Amino acid sequence: MTWSLIAAVNNESVLRHNLLQSPDASCARDVILRRGFANAGAAYNSVLAEARGDLLVFAHQDVYLPAGWIRSLEGWVTKVAAKDPRWAVLGVIGIDVHGEAQGRVYSTGLGRLAGKPLKSPVRVNSIDEMVIIVRRDCGLDFDPNLPGFHLYGTDICLKASERGLSCFVIDNFCLHNSNGIRRLPFAFWRSCAYLQAKWRTRLPLRTLCVTIRRGLPWLALSIVRECINPRIPGTRVSDPARLVQKLTVDAEPLLTQRSAYV
Repeated sequence: MTWSLIAAVNNESVLRHNLLQSPDASCARDVILRRGFANAGAAYNSVLAEARGDLLVFAHQDVYLPAGWIRSLEGWVTKVAAKDPRWAVLGVIGIDVHGEAQGRVYSTGLGRLAGKPLKSPVRVNSIDEMVIIVRRDCGLDFDPNLPGFHLYGTDICLKASERGLSCFVIDNFCLHNSNGIRRLPFAFWRSCAYLQAKWRTRLPLRTLCVTIRRGLPWLALSIVRECINPRIPGTRVSDPARLVQKLTVDAEPLLTQRSAYV
């Protein structure tokens, strides 16, 4: 099983010290980087004809994949295929069909572990964009009209469902080495408004950040709440490999506990 590693890039230093520092990056069949695109859909669609891997791993530039991540991914793909050979998309954390968060990552932006370990793949309706794995031969692409770089994980899961394909979260732990934010940016709410209109027959849409509901009043109220309830942001670490080692060795009990995502 071969794989392609794909990222949209706007910070070369963050890319170099995180995603490209991941031990398994060197064994990818190809590493494809895209710069200067206005939205994630256009950036990622531009690689579909070029990528040669059986699995397309779309990852944020600030994600660190621990050693052995690809070997683990191959095992999870076997489990997923046994559950449903028509699977199309995998994520490392997302929202299942019952509206519950599944999967686990460590987020420096949140300053904590998000999620809990899984014993088997869980079918989901939405995934986080930090890592999206797409089976290349499933024929899916991203929406090039979805503005910005938010919620395309939710959108591609809905698109897969519309085509009779399935999406799963797997327990393939990674580090999202991000700087936290006090408030979701305006670009996020633009993406919400777009999905609200595009998938109006599927509302409400539960995502890891918000539940998208009907109407302008919901959108306006959500923005107001976001403005008056700022978060306390965490910060990116300079050595992601060291943090992963600390989490997996020094703090092993932490990785077996459930932690709320939001």
